[in-house]
Amino acid sequence: MPTQDHTAASWRWILVLCAAGALYWLALLVLIATSDVRMLPIVLLLGALVFPAAVLAYLNWSTPRPVVSGVLVVGVTILSGVVGVPLSNILESFADGRTSVATTLAVAGIEESLKLLVPGLVLAAGMARDRRAGAVIGVAAGAGFAILEMLGAGVTSLPAGSALRSLDRGLLVRDVLHPACHLAWTGVVAAALWQVRDHPRPGALAALLAGFVVVVALHAAADSSPDVLFSVLVATASLALLVVAGRRTNCPDRVAA
Repeated sequence: MPTQDHTAASWRWILVLCAAGALYWLALLVLIATSDVRMLPIVLLLGALVFPAAVLAYLNWSTPRPVVSGVLVVGVTILSGVVGVPLSNILESFADGRTSVATTLAVAGIEESLKLLVPGLVLAAGMARDRRAGAVIGVAAGAGFAILEMLGAGVTSLPAGSALRSLDRGLLVRDVLHPACHLAWTGVVAAALWQVRDHPRPGALAALLAGFVVVVALHAAADSSPDVLFSVLVATASLALLVVAGRRTNCPDRVAA
C-alpha cells in the first residue's frame, strides 16, 4: 500500500542511525577490550559513517523512490574524497605554521570551495535534475571529503607501536562530529546552488552567497576550538541549517524573488 510504504520509508533513517551507531560502539568496545590498535581504522571508519548514512537515508531514501540514484551518491562520495582531500592538502600547505583568524578562514574557504567541485560537475552535466538533489549531492560530497580526511587524521595521530592509552579520546568524538559538520555545510550550499539553477534570480544568488559565507564561518569556528561541547554545538547548528535547507527545497512555491 502506497501510504504504508511511504510511512515505512520516512522512518528508515532512524533505523540506519541506530544500526550505524550500534556497529560503531561495538567496534569501539572491541578496541577498548583488546587494546589492539589495528582496530582503530575500523572504529574510525564506522564512526565517520554514522551521520552520513543516516542523513543520506533521510534526504534520499525517505520516500519509496530515491531522489538520486545510489550509484551517483556513492560515486560523488568517493570522488569528492579522493579529489578534494589531496587538493586541500596542497593548497593548505602554503599556510602551514601560520595561526591567525585570516588563515583559519582561508583554510575553511578552500575546503568548502573544493567540496563543491564534484557537485558542480554533476550540476553542469545535468545528472541530478530533481530540485531536492542539491542537498543530497552536497551531503554525499561533504561526507566523502570528511571521511577520508578523518581517516588520515586518525592514522597520523597514533605513532607506530603506541598503546591505546596514548590515543587522543577527543579524536573519537571528532570522528563522529567532523563528518556531520562537513556534510551539513556542503549540503546547505549545494541545495542553494540547485535553487539558483531552477530560479536564476537575484534572491537565489544572494541566498547562495550568504549560505557559503555562513558555512565558512561555521567551519572556521569549528577548526578554532578543540572543545567537545563547542564542537557539539557547531554540529547541531550545522545540521539544523541543513534541515532548513532540505525543507526549503521541498517547497516549490517558495521561490527566491
